[in-house]
Amino acid sequence: MKRRDFLKVTAAGAAATAVASPAIA
Repeated sequence: MKRRDFLKVTAAGAAATAVASPAIA
């Protein structure tokens, strides 16, 4: 896996978690 792709996936995952966490809580 390329570092750029990894960063993109990590950023997307973090953003999704940030959005989903308040919704779940």
